[in-house]
Amino acid sequence: MKEFDYAYYRERFHAKNQDDHYANNPEPVSFYEEEILHPRVSTEFGYELGIVIPFVYWHHLHGKLGSTSSCFDTKCLYPFSISHKELYPIRIGPCPWISESSYYFFPNSSFEKAELDYSKWIPPKYKELYKNNLIVYNKPVLTILNKYTDEWGHEPTNFISEEVLDTIFSILKEKYQIIYIRYKGESAPDENWWRSDHVIPTKKLFDYELINEKHPEVTTLYDLMKKFPILSYNEMQMRILANCDNFISVPGGTAIFTCYFAPRLLVANADCRDVVTGANSNSGWYSKLSGTDITISDTSSDLINKAIEFYL
Repeated sequence: MKEFDYAYYRERFHAKNQDDHYANNPEPVSFYEEEILHPRVSTEFGYELGIVIPFVYWHHLHGKLGSTSSCFDTKCLYPFSISHKELYPIRIGPCPWISESSYYFFPNSSFEKAELDYSKWIPPKYKELYKNNLIVYNKPVLTILNKYTDEWGHEPTNFISEEVLDTIFSILKEKYQIIYIRYKGESAPDENWWRSDHVIPTKKLFDYELINEKHPEVTTLYDLMKKFPILSYNEMQMRILANCDNFISVPGGTAIFTCYFAPRLLVANADCRDVVTGANSNSGWYSKLSGTDITISDTSSDLINKAIEFYL
């Protein structure tokens, strides 16, 4: 398989999305004299996805974006960048540092609210870009995105347990090709810095053991990485999500990532600020990333019932 041609897709991505933007904004775009944005990003993954990237992409569409820099394995998040460097060894935040001088008129310093300032906020159309003929099956794909990390100084809270996974796999694996995604950071803490927020769980989730022992029909992201070793972890995620229309996800940054690709998303029993603020409701800003119809489950049993209702 050929290496992903970022230069080609950057040109195609720019032309398609700039035309769409101009069509929806008939007034002339002002290329006024102003500092060119050179973002340097080392914030939390969710902040980068929800706050920083739409801000940076807005500048790209308006001809005001220079080079970009972020953490490892983020080149695939900035396919429109003329030069992207992966510089930072860990993610720190949550404040998204955008330039060397203050916040460069940064309109959103927080995303823990239902609505954002959309004046300089345009999400890239990742699903169109990363659609591919590699992740293809004879039946529809259902992608389940999980996580298992300590949160806010406590043990893991927002995750899908082995018992719930076992039930969902058993009920839906005949109808769907299930692809399961959870980063196994606990087994490689020295690598955790580039794919997540540098938080390592104190306990272990036995989800992959469950798949190996009871549900070998379920494909994992790691299975696909063995098949396509040239792709990075995050690029593999994006290619999987781009070819899928059925999703179950944990809340937080994982749900934000999924909302770039999902027509409809079922969020696992969420105990986080996103629910309290309404950010991940259908009227909140999560849904504006790509027009996602979002449903939130209240409990583990509610998640199972809604999964059956939506997908069976």
